[in-house]
Amino acid sequence: MVCRRHTVFNTEVTELWRAQRSFFLVFLLNSVLLRVENRAPRRPQTKVRQLMKNGCLSFLLLLLLLPAARAQRPYKTASVLASGQWYKISVLAAGVYKVDLPLLNKLGVNTANLSSASIRLFGNGGRMLPEACNGAYTDDLLENAIQVVDGGDGIFNGDDYFLFYAPCPDNWVKDSANHKFIHQKNLYSTKSFYFITIGGAGRRVQPLAPQPLPNITVASFSERYFSELDSINLLNSGKNWYTTELSNSPGHVVSMSFPVPLSNIIAGQPATLVSSCAARTIGGSSRFTVTAAGSPVLQQDIAPTGNLPISIFCHCLAEHGSFTTTASPLTVSYNFTPGGINAQGWIDWFEVFCRRDLAFSAGAQLLFRDWNSVGPGNTAGFTLKNGAAAQVWDITDPSARYSCQGEASLAKPRSRAADRCVDTGGLTGSVISHTWAAAPFFNVKPAVLPGPTLFQSRNRSWAPALNARSRRQKTSNQSIHPCALIPPGVKL
Repeated sequence: MVCRRHTVFNTEVTELWRAQRSFFLVFLLNSVLLRVENRAPRRPQTKVRQLMKNGCLSFLLLLLLLPAARAQRPYKTASVLASGQWYKISVLAAGVYKVDLPLLNKLGVNTANLSSASIRLFGNGGRMLPEACNGAYTDDLLENAIQVVDGGDGIFNGDDYFLFYAPCPDNWVKDSANHKFIHQKNLYSTKSFYFITIGGAGRRVQPLAPQPLPNITVASFSERYFSELDSINLLNSGKNWYTTELSNSPGHVVSMSFPVPLSNIIAGQPATLVSSCAARTIGGSSRFTVTAAGSPVLQQDIAPTGNLPISIFCHCLAEHGSFTTTASPLTVSYNFTPGGINAQGWIDWFEVFCRRDLAFSAGAQLLFRDWNSVGPGNTAGFTLKNGAAAQVWDITDPSARYSCQGEASLAKPRSRAADRCVDTGGLTGSVISHTWAAAPFFNVKPAVLPGPTLFQSRNRSWAPALNARSRRQKTSNQSIHPCALIPPGVKL
């Protein structure tokens, strides 16, 4: 079993094991062929037979060595954390965060005559590393683009601050073929850590120039929401955790409701609910009846289990259904119908996909994207309501964020690495972009942004004595420590 927290180390062990396996198999194959040849009756071999035999052996040897060759990866010779002074902060939930002078002082940063250009931020977002040893991962920490507001004097002092976007540890996997998203909950952490350092020239959020006019106007967007609490582990083993238990036994309930904290839901629009449940019943099937917006959406019938010691403990079932939305707020409710005495049911998670009005609420941030406008040749103009004094950030690429205010606009193919966006800063904003894919945008007002949490202050090199291998392992481990939730309006 591969441990996520030591993926790099396990990858190197796996590569070594593959190479050793290849040489062992080659040695074993040669031994078998020699034994067969010694037992076979001697007969003269022609040059053609000898060449064919040598060619087959060379081909088999090449096939055995290829997996080990493919497993090799290039690594950086040193981590960015190996030198310099580093200051560690943590954030909660996806959002744009504000770091000001008092916070830097708490971290121990020497802010006397601090050059704004020298402030740099590193972090990988905190999502889970891939379980597969050959999965894609980032070697070392990436530098993130930040927006520095210093009054134009180049010195970070007074009321100056910088902004950065941080995703949360939970991830949404994009399915472009079916125009949908699938959530991926981080199993190991709820926090995301970032590292501030001083020195050099840092990456910055870039302004955008005016771009062509759109051919599609978008006033709503594709919203996504999921609820999954890791509260119950059925066998005190494994990665599967469940939100809550429903049953008719003493101390339990058979129904439960979950409010969906989404505002500006457009009523009368088609929506989708995806639900995952599990049940243990001996004798008959149990049923989960799932409703949303007061209407039945799903009836999840889960087959009974056996009563033998070797029988499966429970059955799991994930299904999706459609419903018509009503105005906010939205509530998802579960009702469990036991299929027998002592039957148990567990709610795992649910997802909601609906349409929301593209309106900016005071004191809040808005993450939006749109599937309906995706198509070849489409250039969508997103109309933002109540967008006065707001910025729109493109958050596709952490190393190349883009943001604008004023009468600027932008269009750009979504097939590229970083999509860009713009906000007019008036009562209605205008974001223009080619919609090849549903790339995310973030609408923020800097005056009401929260600040990150001071996690650890270290006014020294973070990893001064690490060799190349241990540095790779440490920085990869840092990338799986994702986000922590800070309510909007909290200032440090």
